[in-house]
Amino acid sequence: MFTVISIIVPVYKAEKYLSMCIDSILNQTFRDFELILIDDGSPDNSGKICDEYELKDNRIRVIHQCNSGVAIARNKGIQVAKGEWIAFVDADDWIEPETYDIALKTALEKKADLVQWGISIDLGSRQIKTKKYMMGYFSPETDATYLEPSMWHKLISKKIICDNNIRFPEKITLSEDRYFAFLCYMYSSKNFALDNVFYHYRMIPESATHNITEKNIDDEIYVVEQLENISMKLGKKNIWERVLIEQKIVAKNHCLILLDKPNCRLWRNTFKEVNRQIFKYGGIKNILYFFLLLHLDFIVKILIYFYRKG
Repeated sequence: MFTVISIIVPVYKAEKYLSMCIDSILNQTFRDFELILIDDGSPDNSGKICDEYELKDNRIRVIHQCNSGVAIARNKGIQVAKGEWIAFVDADDWIEPETYDIALKTALEKKADLVQWGISIDLGSRQIKTKKYMMGYFSPETDATYLEPSMWHKLISKKIICDNNIRFPEKITLSEDRYFAFLCYMYSSKNFALDNVFYHYRMIPESATHNITEKNIDDEIYVVEQLENISMKLGKKNIWERVLIEQKIVAKNHCLILLDKPNCRLWRNTFKEVNRQIFKYGGIKNILYFFLLLHLDFIVKILIYFYRKG
């Protein structure tokens, strides 16, 4: 059977939400897809749940592997994917029924290599945050705020991925999404945004993105440096310069906001070249940057303490 879309779901310790995720994919109004479930050595019943679904629906393929991390799991999915288009869903999230029907029609009509849509973020305790886009083409030149370092609200041409050998970096534990997503943007000839909110992201407090270490900061630095090098090789340095400056600032700020203890020294030493430019992009954080550059770390830590409390 010819497959149009390959939907890749890495699965690890997801038994609580996995059925809801899979059901939301199987209930798509667009039917011509394959669902690739990569059981990444999950120690709970997730692997068993995957196998049970595989017996129910011939569009599902299950791959079991030793625990190797989400990057390797997703790369395995790309390797075996038969579809002309690739999509990713996280195992604890869910999507709206018309997601891929509308996304694929849009991609074909607009001749886009990449289509993305809005997300609803479940923060727990009935708190929902929604991110939407204005419908239309976008690029680093037109609106860099559309460039998202995540893969689960996109439909991407497999040709773009395979022709340019775009893969998730397997030796890092954070920012592998950022690397993959930004390369897709760089190589795509046309990116198109939908104004629909199709993806529901469940924020899990114990997930990797909420437990940041200095090793994770190193991973972020590595990813931004690689993206900068690739943009130069592609002759797109000027196009991507502002975007990458903003990504450098994001990495710097994680040294303060997301580490258990703010590391002011690491902030100053990370991407030093933007320390003086940072006031152009800082907004309300400018007062914090002012004290950092004056080495008044005790004031910075007090401000961050109250920022976290608020």
